[in-house]
Amino acid sequence: SREAMLSGFTELTPTERNIFAAFVDGDDIQAIATRMDRSVETVRWHVRNLFTKLGVNSQADLARMIGASRESVSRLIATWEREGLLRTRPRLTELIDEETLRDRSRAT
Repeated sequence: SREAMLSGFTELTPTERNIFAAFVDGDDIQAIATRMDRSVETVRWHVRNLFTKLGVNSQADLARMIGASRESVSRLIATWEREGLLRTRPRLTELIDEETLRDRSRAT
């Protein structure tokens, strides 16, 4: 539910917040690993935790959630950035859409 998803944001670790912001930017797992200077397997482990906390089962679910809440997600990331809660600066030029994320997840 949307309430569960919103409460999940408060439970995210700093690393999970950065990974979420990178997904919003449209990065795939490999790009996130490079961006954060972590191994792909480490990023995948954090992604699984992120999915659990947000109540999603896949990158496609995450894309749907982002798409349904674009304005809220943008405000949330802007707040995290303002409060210094992100280690990487999100690009936020355009929130990723479900089709793009689905295509990228097939490639990994």
